[in-house]
Amino acid sequence: MFGAIGLLAGCTKPKMTVEVLANGKLMMYVPKGTTVNWIDENNQSVGVTFPFANPCKGGMPNGPATSSCVVENGQAIYACESGSCEDPGIGVEPSTGTDLKHAQAKALARGTPQLYQVFCDASGNATADGPPVQQNAVIDFQPTNATDSFTLSNFNPAVCNPATISKGMPCTVVMSGPIEATYQVQYSACRNPGTGKLHIAASQ
Repeated sequence: MFGAIGLLAGCTKPKMTVEVLANGKLMMYVPKGTTVNWIDENNQSVGVTFPFANPCKGGMPNGPATSSCVVENGQAIYACESGSCEDPGIGVEPSTGTDLKHAQAKALARGTPQLYQVFCDASGNATADGPPVQQNAVIDFQPTNATDSFTLSNFNPAVCNPATISKGMPCTVVMSGPIEATYQVQYSACRNPGTGKLHIAASQ
């Protein structure tokens, strides 16, 4: 699926940055105020949801599906109603453009790549969450704000390797599920540290 971007003509040319994440997937960054429309190859609207953080103006996490929004701040992973998104992230460019890496490519030797969101919950506690993963999956943790730092720690090494993860470091799932593994989360954007959950499904 692709996000079709409508930009109003202005004095300067519009700019869009696509970051290649450590898991090989893409995080698209567009200027604040950009209207983003999700459509399929037949020009039909595609509904997307933001389960953990929502960069759309007035948008709330876990809100109803939308096929169009005006991006306001932060970055977030999203899910298509069809479940077929290959480019599941969108973010707002810093106004200066200097705080953003334009591209980062790291080859991953194995695993099924997945994005997990690092964010603040309603109480201001740091947390991280994402979709179910299987043994040998590679997980790339992405903060709500691209320039913020975070540390994930106390991973059981039998569950996820390495046991301590910071921004830009992927994690490889070692254990076969089903299991719900918890870990400690410190995120500079949140008032308090907290815990995250890794959902490991049974191997098929």
